[in-house]
Amino acid sequence: MVTYPGALVWPLAALAVLAVVGLALLARRMRLVSLPRLLAAAVSAVVPLAASAVLAQGLWELLVGWRPAYDGMGGLLHRPQGFEAAVAALSVLALLGWYLLLRRRLGPAALAIGALAWPAGLGVLCAQVAPGVSYVVALPALLCALGGLAALLLPGPAWGRVAAATLGTVLAAALLPALARNAFDGMGLALGGASALVLALFGLTALPIVELCLPEPGRRAAVAVPLTAAGLAVALVGFGLAVDRFDAGHPRRTHLAYVLDADTGTARWVSADAEPGEWTRRYVSGHDVAALPAGYARGTLWTGAAPAIRTDGPRVSVLARGGGTIRLRVSAGRGARSVTLRVDRPIIEATASTGGTGPVTLPVTGTRVNTWPAEIRFRGIPARGAQITLRVPGADRIRLTAIGETDGLGAVPGFVPRPPGLVAATREDGDLVAVTRTYLFEL
Repeated sequence: MVTYPGALVWPLAALAVLAVVGLALLARRMRLVSLPRLLAAAVSAVVPLAASAVLAQGLWELLVGWRPAYDGMGGLLHRPQGFEAAVAALSVLALLGWYLLLRRRLGPAALAIGALAWPAGLGVLCAQVAPGVSYVVALPALLCALGGLAALLLPGPAWGRVAAATLGTVLAAALLPALARNAFDGMGLALGGASALVLALFGLTALPIVELCLPEPGRRAAVAVPLTAAGLAVALVGFGLAVDRFDAGHPRRTHLAYVLDADTGTARWVSADAEPGEWTRRYVSGHDVAALPAGYARGTLWTGAAPAIRTDGPRVSVLARGGGTIRLRVSAGRGARSVTLRVDRPIIEATASTGGTGPVTLPVTGTRVNTWPAEIRFRGIPARGAQITLRVPGADRIRLTAIGETDGLGAVPGFVPRPPGLVAATREDGDLVAVTRTYLFEL
């Protein structure tokens, strides 16, 4: 994909907005649209964008409900093409449902011009928060608006004006579907709403071509065309389910971890699979999380009894405290490659230092839900440990669970490796020996 220098992002986004405004003013002056209809079209264009994203996310939930093994795939399926095509069909359904519903009331011109406000506006927004994406939406909006201006101003045969009006759609077809493809490849169907949103944006730029392909306005067309798109989506989902089968070359995934509470000496097998398969059920049998360490459980987990192994586990000691801040010495334990700290209070900042390098400070935003609210992960922690400082506003004490993590489950007595056709899930806490210790600290 072509990239543009950062200095061009803001001018390009501004030009796109100006071109869309200019097109709207010219169409208003030529009495092709009225201002109320134009504003209504622009505001209502959020409907196909939102509906596309919701339908795509709903499709993923249906797929996981139908085939629970998909839940452990992180949305990255082996043969997703049928489902991706279904997401595209659902975007078409949302777009045509909106367009045909308002086509007679607002008019094709108002809908086509008002729709361009969204890629143009997103170009400005992305120029601020994601400059690398800005041109992908701003450039099609700019050329679509320029093509519309040319179509209104150029004399000559109708085909010339049609060609001018579809100019921007050609570039949009080169950029926006490619962005949707990248989103599918990077985030999978679990976040298919992002790809669907981009495809709907492409559809908004293609409304002049859509208008040429549609039958005359009428109730029959308003029903038949969306129903065709819906039927196509259903057929594509069926095709995807038939094609995307698990086998030795395309294995299913399963999540399994070993958790040892070093404070009590009890150990449990843990799986986050929605429906564990035969191999995983060797280790887990129910949903009893009472024996898991404090702050560990989140969401629905399968658990089962496990033998305790001999290990030292993580250690945490206080170096300094006061003023809502606590500085800790943290070690993960012998052989552990990472440590996770879970805290029963929200934290707003964390600083880490290993002694060999200067301290690194990061703000912490948001909270974990349905469990302890704060979590810090330190990958590749040195054997000598690290100093970690936490800012915990408004608390006079905290409970902290340290989790030392070691790759692989082979050290656990009785563990049987996965059979062919089964691999580890993509969860970051799977295939780990996790040894925990829980502390209560005054601030």
